[in-house]
Amino acid sequence: MCFSCHSWFEENPADSGQWLINEIGEGAIQILREKRDSGIKVTKLEEKDIAKHYRAQLKAIEAERDTGVTGYIEFVSYQ
Repeated sequence: MCFSCHSWFEENPADSGQWLINEIGEGAIQILREKRDSGIKVTKLEEKDIAKHYRAQLKAIEAERDTGVTGYIEFVSYQ
């Protein structure tokens, strides 16, 4: 999320939940909750690998957007 979207998200808690559901879907939210609650710790090296993976995923999504793709775009989760 960019800074302005993140700011809006935090400033509008009543609307942000529905926005998130519309943006990524209920299934993706459930996966994120499961990962959050798993309690798995990662090393600094793993954090770098995870960040690299999601940066690559973001570039792929941005490339699809540039070609006119709209709506939800699937991405590959790190795990």
